[in-house]
Amino acid sequence: MKGRMLMKHFLRLLTVLLIGIILIGCQNNQDTYTVSFDTGGGTVISDIEVTSGELAQAPGDPTRDYFIFDGWFLDQFHTQPYTFDTPVTKSIKLYAKWTVNDSEVLNLIDEDIQALDIDDLSDTQTKIPLPRIGTVNQSLISWASHHKEVILDSGIILNPKVGESPVTVKLTATLTLMNVTKSVDFEVV
Repeated sequence: MKGRMLMKHFLRLLTVLLIGIILIGCQNNQDTYTVSFDTGGGTVISDIEVTSGELAQAPGDPTRDYFIFDGWFLDQFHTQPYTFDTPVTKSIKLYAKWTVNDSEVLNLIDEDIQALDIDDLSDTQTKIPLPRIGTVNQSLISWASHHKEVILDSGIILNPKVGESPVTVKLTATLTLMNVTKSVDFEVV
């Protein structure tokens, strides 16, 4: 009888151990990794957690005023493109690449051109300063003229009168914003 009791306890203990081993073996011990996103001034993209060896789900494209999104890269210098068909085996940070949207920036430059008031140069002044920065969107402005003696490097135009006769002078304003450039000509009498 005592042997039988001992055998029952042994079988119970063995059953509990087997159930414990099975439960431990069924647990998911896979590592998870973080994929984070540096949008470089674009809309924020939340980090995602990915199980080791699985594919990260591509987020929606970030947006940024006056720029076009050009994809995700593994480095800040945008030399290693990342595709979301690569299994994740470690935590990674992805960097957004942006290209200036030239047409949108040209619209900003046009606003600065429209704000230039070159036709209102007074013929009573002998030295007239020309704007060097756009008043609306802060475009950088450089000036040139086919009459080199009329415009100074400092952006000051000398009154284009010669004696009593007015002279028509062509001024070229070159406006630059976000590495986009546009030139416009003005005629000043």
